[in-house]
Amino acid sequence: MWKLHQLIWKNYVPQSLEKGMWYINKENQFYKLESVPRNQEEYIQENGYPIELMISDDTDKIVVHLFSDIPQEGEIAWWDEGDHTDEFRDITIKDINKLYEDVDGYVSVLMDDETGEIIYEEDKPILTFPRPEHINEYEEDEDEEEQYDEDEDDGMCPHCSGTGMGMWDGSSCNVCGGWGYDRKKPEYDPD
Repeated sequence: MWKLHQLIWKNYVPQSLEKGMWYINKENQFYKLESVPRNQEEYIQENGYPIELMISDDTDKIVVHLFSDIPQEGEIAWWDEGDHTDEFRDITIKDINKLYEDVDGYVSVLMDDETGEIIYEEDKPILTFPRPEHINEYEEDEDEEEQYDEDEDDGMCPHCSGTGMGMWDGSSCNVCGGWGYDRKKPEYDPD
């Protein structure tokens, strides 16, 4: 079974910069350091520190460290092209950039149906572009959270949190007048 996860990255501080370290630029595109800069401190000030890439689940728990330090070609993860082939290939920076561009870094990870654990082939997880049902499931969850937040407020005065009480004993809220809800003036409608 495929389950939706998210690729996340974080910076780390190396002893020194080395060829092959991964970075993310100002346009949110990943790239490899092609050569070691002459002035490493200046490069770090301009571009930040290198990154490591991980996979988190829906509880934001890190479930897989894809790499830290310098990943070698073919060491990160397998990429499943889809139903038209049974073979996997090594994931590329281009694949990861596409995931970030199109679906904010969300990725489908192949899981064992019985145990719910990530399946590894040659010590690498198998990833693919998120399946439509996973994207829809994620969007529905976001809609539910937004709806909950809207319902939670329900016109309650933000200043007194709906109590109607002011800052001192026996005083009323100076925003809602002690009513406990936001009493906005109705807009004038001449019709």
